[in-house]
Amino acid sequence: NNMNGSSTGSIPLIIVDSISAPADYIQDLAFDGEYLWACGAYWDTIYKISMGTGAVIGSIPTTVYYAAGLTFDGVDIWVTDKTNNQIHKLDKNTGNILQSFPTPSTSGSTYATGLAWNGNLWHNDPNSVGSANVNAQTFCLSSVSLATLQSNYNPGWPTGLAWDGQYLWCSHSAGIGIIQKYDISTFTAVDSIITPWIYPN
Repeated sequence: NNMNGSSTGSIPLIIVDSISAPADYIQDLAFDGEYLWACGAYWDTIYKISMGTGAVIGSIPTTVYYAAGLTFDGVDIWVTDKTNNQIHKLDKNTGNILQSFPTPSTSGSTYATGLAWNGNLWHNDPNSVGSANVNAQTFCLSSVSLATLQSNYNPGWPTGLAWDGQYLWCSHSAGIGIIQKYDISTFTAVDSIITPWIYPN
């Protein structure tokens, strides 16, 4: 599983806590500094979750049919829609769409998944449905113009994304079960976690 030049699985998987998902087919999580937000397939809702108890403490409606990527930019929520390969910026209080644009992939079989925010918007596109692909990509988009700043091949099935302040983390799904840690300056996987789950969205 050395998917993108990483030393395979040198970070141990230690589960320190867990909470139940608010519904089936969870696709991504975002953290706003206080609360977790969760999106999923066919939910028509994005849930706000207490970090302390895991209880759903709020929700916003969404017209995004298949929400697969989620991130918080400090003010608003961004979400991907797998059904039409769009990225939407939502008001986190109302769910109203503030901005929409197509995903940047030029592939004919785009499949919009994960999002992360580090001052710019990061986005995964596996470029296939349900299986690993050598042409999968991770994009970095300008927070101002939404122009593509980086386009990186990310072989596998890249789904969830997260930014920890220094590194970008990407889970690979579709039977792969690995989470990789990336140096974004070179887009090189510098470490990874092997998971017991084959679909770590």
